[in-house]
Amino acid sequence: MLDCIIKLGGSAITQKDCLETLKVKELKEASKLVAVCALHKLKCIIVHGAGSYGHHHAKKFGVNDGFLKKGSSERCREGFCKTRISVMKLQQQVVENLVEEGVLAVAQSPCNTWRMSGGQVVSDNVESLLALVEAGFVPVIHGDCVLDDSKGCCILSGDTVIKHICEKTSVGRVLFLTDVDGIYNRPPEVEGASLLPVINIKSSGDTDIPFLSSKSEFDVTGGIALKLNTAFKIVWVTGGKTPVFICKVGSPAATSVVLQGDFMGEKGTRIQIENLQ
Repeated sequence: MLDCIIKLGGSAITQKDCLETLKVKELKEASKLVAVCALHKLKCIIVHGAGSYGHHHAKKFGVNDGFLKKGSSERCREGFCKTRISVMKLQQQVVENLVEEGVLAVAQSPCNTWRMSGGQVVSDNVESLLALVEAGFVPVIHGDCVLDDSKGCCILSGDTVIKHICEKTSVGRVLFLTDVDGIYNRPPEVEGASLLPVINIKSSGDTDIPFLSSKSEFDVTGGIALKLNTAFKIVWVTGGKTPVFICKVGSPAATSVVLQGDFMGEKGTRIQIENLQ
């Protein structure tokens, strides 16, 4: 069993609009949080997004389209390589920061062990990750380029990695660290935006949050709808046993979640199954 999985969002630790630019202070804050987990002997896996270390190359070369697509095979393969080089730069920074804070962090990459087919994970290294945890280490894994049986290659997101781990082992909670306090009813920079402290998933699997089930303009706010969909699936596939928390990196809320399993009055968004006893 894992006590928690912590996702370091790409927007939380990198400047997503500036190629390969780190948010040094925010990464340090995230590393200190993981150090708190280690100090309290919590069993954790760290997953980080690529942010500006990977997305630029992946988009430019169409890596997610795969190299089996007619007329794009060599260019896509080139992009595969360049995307991985970029992502590995970020992973090096993340692991070095964690180790500097006293965390026994071990870098892990999905590329040579995870494989996809038609959008589904068909092989993984979850057992190896859990073995590292049991041996006293903190595995650090990330979104990556992986092989795909149906189209040659694709992008495996860090969010998919988290969902897959939750499907294969018991996880106490999942914490997504972002660059804002949580999920809002509209983009946080828009007038009238308010933080949603709780998002309940109904027994039908739906949610009563309008902007998540509509085709409104707020459905495409930096990919948040897609990420929320993954968060919902994590809660749903675990029958609500694994709640998901979303809060700002470096916030008191983050510390409360890892140590006490809830926000304890601090700002953030909790995703849970409605009326779960």
